[in-house]
Formats: sequence, C-alpha cells, structure tokens
Amino acid sequence: MNKKLILGLLFILVVVLLATNFSHHLTLENAKAQQQALSQFIDDNFVVAALGYFVFYISITAFSVPGAAVVTLLGAALFGFWTSLLLVSFASTIGATLAFFE
Repeated sequence: MNKKLILGLLFILVVVLLATNFSHHLTLENAKAQQQALSQFIDDNFVVAALGYFVFYISITAFSVPGAAVVTLLGAALFGFWTSLLLVSFASTIGATLAFFE
C-alpha cells in the first residue's frame, strides 16, 4: 500500500476520533470560559505558548482543517492584536506552503 495513503488514512482517523471525543472543548465559548487560565499561562510562559500556537496554526493551515478563523480570533484575544498578527501571518504562510508539498 502507498505510504501516503496510509498516513492520510491515519490522519483522518485521528481527526475523526478527536472531533467526536473533544469537539465540545474546541469552541470559542470554552475558550472564553478558560481565558483567565490561558492568559495566566501565557504571561508565565510566553515563548512556549507563542511557539505552541505557532506550530498549531501551521498544522491547521497545512492540513486545511476548518476552524482557522476561530483560532485566529483566539490568538488575538490571548496574545493581543500585534503579536497575533505576527504569529498568524507567518504561520499561515508556512502552513499554506507545506500544504503544497507532496
């Protein structure tokens, strides 16, 4: 079997399992409810949080997962406009570039 087909099917399986089990956690309402805890984590660990957000945004864009608009708004709410603008601009460009690699 083709290696890309196996990886694609595995990725689809992981996305389906995550969507069915954790979709209620990945909402804007839940993010609003957890904003204080997330803001405190970002204040304490800014580099780790920004790098995690950056890598997460690259993967969302590279795999064309719906929900990038919500993640963009979440980044602006948590990191502020200018920091989020910088992170999202570079992450979306890198992710879109990776989407075209075979």
